[in-house]
Amino acid sequence: MNVLDTLLKALAWAKKRDYAGYDPFDALSSPLLSKLALNKRPLRIMFTQLLKRSPVDLRNIMDIEPTRNPKGIALFASTYDNLYRNVGDDKYLKERDQLIKWLQNNCKVQENTLCWGYNFPWQSRRSFLLQGEGCSVVTFFVGESPLIEEQKKILRGIAEFYLKELNVLFEDHKYLCLSYTPYEEEEMVVNANALIGYQLSRIGNKLGDEEYIEKGKKLIEWVLSEQKPNGGWIYSPTSHLGMDNFHNGYVIWALMKYYEINGNKLVQDAILKGLKFYGSLFDGGRPLYSNEKEFPVDIHNCAQGIITFKEAERMGFYEGNRHKKILEWTLENMWDSEKNYFYYQKNRFFTNKIPYMRWSQAWMCYAMSVYLTEGGSS
Repeated sequence: MNVLDTLLKALAWAKKRDYAGYDPFDALSSPLLSKLALNKRPLRIMFTQLLKRSPVDLRNIMDIEPTRNPKGIALFASTYDNLYRNVGDDKYLKERDQLIKWLQNNCKVQENTLCWGYNFPWQSRRSFLLQGEGCSVVTFFVGESPLIEEQKKILRGIAEFYLKELNVLFEDHKYLCLSYTPYEEEEMVVNANALIGYQLSRIGNKLGDEEYIEKGKKLIEWVLSEQKPNGGWIYSPTSHLGMDNFHNGYVIWALMKYYEINGNKLVQDAILKGLKFYGSLFDGGRPLYSNEKEFPVDIHNCAQGIITFKEAERMGFYEGNRHKKILEWTLENMWDSEKNYFYYQKNRFFTNKIPYMRWSQAWMCYAMSVYLTEGGSS
C-alpha cells in the first residue's frame, strides 16, 4: 500500500482540473433545473436528490459547470501543508499558499463577519441557500486551514459570523444551539454545533476572548446532552435522519479537538462512549452507511473514518489500527488506479463512479495526508 504515491496521483488529477469539479448537491447550478423548480422547495429537493442519486453523470447535458468549492479548496490546502511536513518540498508550500490566497479572495464580508458558502445554490429540508451565502460548516473548514488559522483578524470575523449571523435555536444558562445557516430557524444540527463549539473555543483561547470560550463551552455541552445511550448522535433532534457514519465521525473528532484544549472529563467520557458506537459502524475496514443501513458505502465515510480513528489513536482514546484498515479497504475498493480518482459510492449491486472534487477527492487526499503526517507508513 503506497499511500504517498496514491496521494500524489490524486492531487495531480485535481490540480489538472484547477481543483474545480462537480458536487453531489450541485443540481440547482443547472439553469434548466433551477428554472423548472419555479422557486418551489419540494422541486428543488427532488432535483437535488435525483442528480445526487443518479449513477450516470448528467451534469454536462444540464449545463452545470465544474467550479471550486471553498471547503474542498481548504481541504486541499491542508493536504499540501501536511504533505510539506511529511516530505519537505517547498513546491507543496507554494501550492498551499495559492489555494489559501484564493480562499481569502473569495469570502463573504458583512460588517465585522467573515464566512464562506457552497459554490452552488443549496436547498435543505427547511431553508434555501444561495451560491456563496455563508454556511457554518463550510466556514469551519476554511477556518481550520493552514495560515488562516493563524490570522487573528480573520478568526475574529469567523467567530463573529457564528455569533451574529447564525440563529440561536436554543439557549439557557448551560446550553446553546446555533443554526446551520443564517436562514435556518428550526433544524438543530448536532455535528455543526460540535464543530463550531470546538472552533470558537480555539479562537477564544488564541485571542483571549472569554465570550468565545464560554459560547464554545455551551455549544459542546448541548452536543453532550444529545448523545444517546448507545453512544451515538442522530443528525438532528428535529429531523427524521438517524445515526449516519461520517456525521458521528465529525462529532467525535470535534470533541477530541475540544478536549485537547480544555481537558474536560465529561467530554472524555463522551468520546470513549462515542468511539465504541462509531466502531460499530465499520465492518473491519468497510464503512456502513449508518447504524440502520449497510449500503451505500460512501467515500466520505471512508475519509472521515481514517481521520477520526487516526486522531483517536494519536490521543490514546483508541487502539487497534482501525484507520489503516479503512484506508486499505478504500484503496482496494474505491480508488480508480487508471484514472486516479476516488469513487463516490459503492452500492450492493453497483458502484457509482462519478468523480466529485470536494466530496470524494479533496476528502480522501486530506485523509491520506493525515495518515502520512501522523506517522503512517508510506
